[in-house]
Amino acid sequence: MRMIKWFVLVVVVIFVGSATAATYTIPQQAGSGPGNNPFRNCSFNGIDTVSCPSNLNLPNGNNNDVEVDFAGTLILQISGDLSLGGTDINVAGVPADITITVAGNLNPGNSGNIINANITVSGNINSGNNTNYNGGLVVSGNLNLGNNSNIDGDVVVSGTLNTGTNVTVNGNIDAGNINFGQNNEVNGDVQGDNININGGNTVINGSIDAEGTVNNNGTVNGNINADGTVNNNGTVDGYINAPEGSNYGDAGQSCDVNDNEGGCFEGGGLDRFEIVHDGNGLTCLAESITIRPCEDAACSTLGDNTGTFTLTATQGANQFTASGSFPGTGAVTVNLSVPLPQTYTLSLTTSDTATNPTTCDLGGSNNCQIAFTDTGFILNAPTAAQAGVGFNLTVQAVRTDNNTGACAAALDGNQTIQLGMECTNPTACLEQVTSGGDPIAELPTFTTLNTTFSGGIATIPLTYPDAGAINFSAQKTVATNATLLGSLDDDVIVRPYAFVISTEGIADVSAFSADYSVAPKYKMAGENFPLAITAVNFQGVETPNYGNELPQQMPQLNLTPNYVAPTGAGGVITLDTALAFEGSGTATFSTTEARYSDIGVIEIFASQMGNSYLGSADVTGTSVPTGRFYPAYFTAGEVVQPTFINAQDDFTYVGQPLVLSSDFPELLFVPRSVQGTPITNYRDGFFKYTPDWSLRSYAHSTGCDAQGPFALTGFGASSATINSGTDTDVDGEFIASLTTEAGLMYAQDPAVYSAPFQACAELTLPAASLTDSDDVCVKTSAAGSCLSYVFTPLQGTELLDGRLRLLPSYGPANDTLELDFTIEYFDGAGFVNNIRDDSTLYSDAWLQPEATRFQNFVSDESLTATDLEAQALVATAMNDGTATTSEPLLLGQTAVEGLSGTFDWVLNLNDIGLPWLQFNWDDDCSPAISPELNPCAPIEFGVFRGNDRIIYQRELGW
Repeated sequence: MRMIKWFVLVVVVIFVGSATAATYTIPQQAGSGPGNNPFRNCSFNGIDTVSCPSNLNLPNGNNNDVEVDFAGTLILQISGDLSLGGTDINVAGVPADITITVAGNLNPGNSGNIINANITVSGNINSGNNTNYNGGLVVSGNLNLGNNSNIDGDVVVSGTLNTGTNVTVNGNIDAGNINFGQNNEVNGDVQGDNININGGNTVINGSIDAEGTVNNNGTVNGNINADGTVNNNGTVDGYINAPEGSNYGDAGQSCDVNDNEGGCFEGGGLDRFEIVHDGNGLTCLAESITIRPCEDAACSTLGDNTGTFTLTATQGANQFTASGSFPGTGAVTVNLSVPLPQTYTLSLTTSDTATNPTTCDLGGSNNCQIAFTDTGFILNAPTAAQAGVGFNLTVQAVRTDNNTGACAAALDGNQTIQLGMECTNPTACLEQVTSGGDPIAELPTFTTLNTTFSGGIATIPLTYPDAGAINFSAQKTVATNATLLGSLDDDVIVRPYAFVISTEGIADVSAFSADYSVAPKYKMAGENFPLAITAVNFQGVETPNYGNELPQQMPQLNLTPNYVAPTGAGGVITLDTALAFEGSGTATFSTTEARYSDIGVIEIFASQMGNSYLGSADVTGTSVPTGRFYPAYFTAGEVVQPTFINAQDDFTYVGQPLVLSSDFPELLFVPRSVQGTPITNYRDGFFKYTPDWSLRSYAHSTGCDAQGPFALTGFGASSATINSGTDTDVDGEFIASLTTEAGLMYAQDPAVYSAPFQACAELTLPAASLTDSDDVCVKTSAAGSCLSYVFTPLQGTELLDGRLRLLPSYGPANDTLELDFTIEYFDGAGFVNNIRDDSTLYSDAWLQPEATRFQNFVSDESLTATDLEAQALVATAMNDGTATTSEPLLLGQTAVEGLSGTFDWVLNLNDIGLPWLQFNWDDDCSPAISPELNPCAPIEFGVFRGNDRIIYQRELGW
């Protein structure tokens, strides 16, 4: 007994180990191994290449590994897709061990993989979270990296590169459009078309070279060269060489030179100095004037000089000055006080030398004249406002006090003033500011307003329905014929109130908030859908100037949506084509190629690129609940190779129900996106699969021992179940199992005999059995057709074509008769005794009821079944295919002396539960019954003729 216990323990340990991890070694296992070996259809050319002629689906689970045992670099060529499931590749090796080329897509598992290889993919790579690539990547399509992914090697992508959160790339990147997510780190140079660094915590430790635009919200510890504009709302440690109209931000240097190739001019090479002013000043208030050291004609790059300067305002003999030093970081602002009202000419002297004379910038023109007056308006307004939301402009009327020279109130009480607006960015107005519903004219035209001054200050309520930078000028001629003039020193940045995110009408599932899982289908996971983001004001009307700014302002899509249903986790949004401006007046950026990588219902977020509109606050928007997204297809694979066990002893009879082992048929379903990426949200009400396998079929395969084919029958009574990865599981994959198969058997034909053969039953599930209520079915790709599934043939038991033979029995009427029988099987030449059968049970049920078991009586003494009596016998296992010697079947009579006669023993095998031992008997009983599938044998009780047991007798005398 101790040995049996140890055996069971060993079996359990082995089983558990095989269920949790599998290791495949290439090239050794290419084209060989058990049915669950994913490389069994591949081949090794004997030199350096393993070729797989179709898709290669590696198993799911934990800690699976593909080991490389090869001297040199092994090449793994896959003609279709490579799906990694839960399998790592070459974990203990280095990338030089193996080069993988994939003609289709590479689909890592959603739980993360480790791949130590150099990889070339002709299609797309759609990585789930936690994927680690050690080696170079060359991708002809798109590369989508999930959260917490890592690449140690150079990356070349012909299409779009999208990254999730916490992604690290230790190598150079060369791609088409590039969208970096939050908290990324790239230790190398980046080259691409349009490059968006969306994450504020993303760091590029290298330089950027873009053929299109660059939007930087992170940190670039290097330089940026771009053929398109750069919107730098982050940090750039080096220079930015990009076209005019760029937002250079805090770049160390900025320029637009040499077709945007190479660096900027070296510091100290000054082209000229530029004086920036607004043309007006008050004698009672110092005027702020900016001086810029320009390194190029466009003054797009500022010098880092630290020399001294003196700014002078001259009118005739009157000169007023302000002095200071340059900070070494570019421009400097100085306050110039002029106490006498005149028009002055501004000039500059510096300790630094410039190539060209100093110029002035007055509203974009080279004009160094500035008029100082004793009276004027000082305008103040918030520097930031929202479209459609009111804000206040204060107009302060001042004059120079004749005694003190300080500013005093110039107006009080009810007054009329003239107010004009101008659009500074964009420079063309498409809407007008209103005050109390009245439009304000665009400069140089003014609108007359009635207002009240108190202490020299009037407050004017304003509303601007559009977006952009705007400014205001006010004027009034008083009784002394003096004219009060004034403008805002700083523009008011009016940002959109919100973004409206829209797609097709059918995608709005707000009406299904009680149960989003019953909403109509919209798009498959990974399927493209149109998406538009429109900037609107407080009233919900488009802000038509949005998108016309320089640099152009645009929204950015949050790649991680709000998971409305199911909640908690989900996929990401990817833009296969970037958002494009629909044109002036639309306030809309759109794409026709947005996609969501998972299923369910989501809310889509958008914010202002760089999280700042023209340097002010952010603009955000959230879509209505959008969906319902559903899987593109399932992939299915066997968890283990299913097998039979022996129905008895070491065999199974033909016609006897086959018994499944603990390795029963079970399929691992993986819901996937259009790109082949596993999805996670196939759960709760969004789990739409019902395991109805009632349409399954079995067929004998001749591939096991070249015998057959043989018919199988009797299946269909058992039901499949979801036994792993239930509909509430957070992982989208699940397992459906057929744990029992009641009634499945090899069909017995009593008239046709079969030599022993090995079970080899192929189980086929039609496509309909693998399809959920959303019509999601098993495919090799989203574009493929729905497939049936054929399991690896079920083996594990030998089939014997058996029969039960009853043997004739004879004995005296006054004695108990022993009834004999034997079980036989067909060995290919004839029927022989089945000495392997030590488990078929027999009992007195074979003899009772006597009226049924015994028939066709012929007796001069009127012997009938009522005279017979079977001796009690409990169910007993046979020995070598016949009755055990110590436990025979015994039949006697109720009469003491007994009655003579003949009759037939007819045994109905269905009654005793042994229908698989039927045979096409002919003329074995008298009278003959032809044909008869149940066995029978003649029985005779004869007349007692003496004591046959005495073989010698002698009478002795006394």
